[in-house]
Amino acid sequence: MKRYTRQNLIDNKTIHDKMDAQDSIENVQQSEKMITRETLGINFTAMDSQAPYISGSVSGRQDLFRSFLPGVIRDMTQMRQIDNVLGMTMIGNFLTKEVVQATEQRTGNAIGYSELASAPRVSYLSNYETRNTVRFMIEAEFGGDSDKMAEAAGQDPRATKMSAVTTALEIARNEVSVYGYFGGLNKTYGFLNDPNLPAYITLPNGANATPQWSTKTFLERQKDVVEAITALELSTGNNFSASMMNFTFVIPSSVNGYLNELNDFGTMSLRKFIQETYPRCTIVPMSDLDGANGGANVFYMFVDNLLGDSSDTGAVMSQLVVSKIESVGTMIKYDTQSEKFRNSSAGTIVHRPYAIYRATGM
Repeated sequence: MKRYTRQNLIDNKTIHDKMDAQDSIENVQQSEKMITRETLGINFTAMDSQAPYISGSVSGRQDLFRSFLPGVIRDMTQMRQIDNVLGMTMIGNFLTKEVVQATEQRTGNAIGYSELASAPRVSYLSNYETRNTVRFMIEAEFGGDSDKMAEAAGQDPRATKMSAVTTALEIARNEVSVYGYFGGLNKTYGFLNDPNLPAYITLPNGANATPQWSTKTFLERQKDVVEAITALELSTGNNFSASMMNFTFVIPSSVNGYLNELNDFGTMSLRKFIQETYPRCTIVPMSDLDGANGGANVFYMFVDNLLGDSSDTGAVMSQLVVSKIESVGTMIKYDTQSEKFRNSSAGTIVHRPYAIYRATGM
């Protein structure tokens, strides 16, 4: 048996102390290698804003710290004003290929009475004005993973797609009603180019040697309006009275602000003058009239209704809408459903060109 002296015990204790110290250093170094931001996956810079018991990636829990504003902001398209200018005349159905307006022109000349002379007979000339229809279609697909993910995020993909369908078809109808559609030999015209429209009248120059309203004074602009109203009363054979009958004044959107400019005395604007002098006049700004005549601004002024002895509605101009929007049918394929929509329009027709005044150079 080996006997340990006091010195042997002291030496052994020293050796064990050194070993313990070395093990502690190695353990700390090993811990430093293991416990890092990368190994734990914790973003320490965000620890002040999260509960101490949350571990793992914070990016997976960001919704816990978000507050959403109400609603969804969608894209905005240009204002379509043709419905405000002409309204809509619904006619036929989607199968309609042509819209027809019958016209008659009476003839006759009375002479002085005589028992011996033969009386001249009256007659009439009949004609037909036709407009061809133009049809459009579009499709929406519902369901699938994309829609499901959008719904999980609180969105309504079906409502958004239906809104897109309606907007697309309305844009197409507006384009036809304003500019027409020449897809061959068809007769589909618009508000700006119907062949029955009267020719443009060039506005007179102002003191600055231009007809543009941006350079004219209050009195010069007022004169343009009064002359247009007077011309309408004359061209309708005084069947139109500006103070007693409804009429529409369609102006380019770019000059709408000039209606609010005051005169030299600061007491009257052109808009106020029209409202007080011609209270049955409706003013409609329309961006399609900006630069509509070879780059020049134009304005329209027309009587809303002038029936006379006719048996139609008395409209001066009409927007012919055959089908505003209708569903063609649906098709189901796996986890999605497709639905096709369509519409039909015959553009614009001018019934009474003598009740319209058009001016250019504004």
